[in-house]
Amino acid sequence: MSIRKSTATALTTVVLVALSGCSSNDDTTAANDTSAPAPDQNPTEEVTLQGLTGTWNQSCLASDSTASRYSLATLVAADNVATVTQTFFTDVACSNAASPATSVEQHSLVFSGTTSNTALGDALHVDSTVESRSIDGVDSSDGVNTVTHDIALILNNTLYFGNKQGSNNGSTADLRPTELDQQAIYTR
Repeated sequence: MSIRKSTATALTTVVLVALSGCSSNDDTTAANDTSAPAPDQNPTEEVTLQGLTGTWNQSCLASDSTASRYSLATLVAADNVATVTQTFFTDVACSNAASPATSVEQHSLVFSGTTSNTALGDALHVDSTVESRSIDGVDSSDGVNTVTHDIALILNNTLYFGNKQGSNNGSTADLRPTELDQQAIYTR
């Protein structure tokens, strides 16, 4: 799997996110604000995923289908932007650096307010656009301007994105994932 695809998987496994809310949340319920604006509210206000702002970490995971590369990822979300830093390794313990070693992507995020019902709860639709990318500190145009149509849910301080395995890979709005990936998760 290419670095571009594995970074997209790490993000959505988005990616990624128009964000507000508290930087930490011990609430045990889903924190998605999916309601439409009240009649006296400005209808142009952005829909947000409550509690997303802050730093989220992902454990060492296989970053390709052959398990020949592994990665650690960090997602830092603020306002309408998420930065995903993914560090690659050659071993399951994520202790031996691979080459290239690091990918950093800047994503713009748009939440539509629409949800998908999943086994864990109602996940908010999010479209993530790669605005910039670097590999080991060198700018790369590979994957820039790529849009991933995803879903996101925060539950018990765990950030889930859609499971993009199979046909619902997020490449179009019609192919937006319908279930959450419960392995490639981010935690605080």
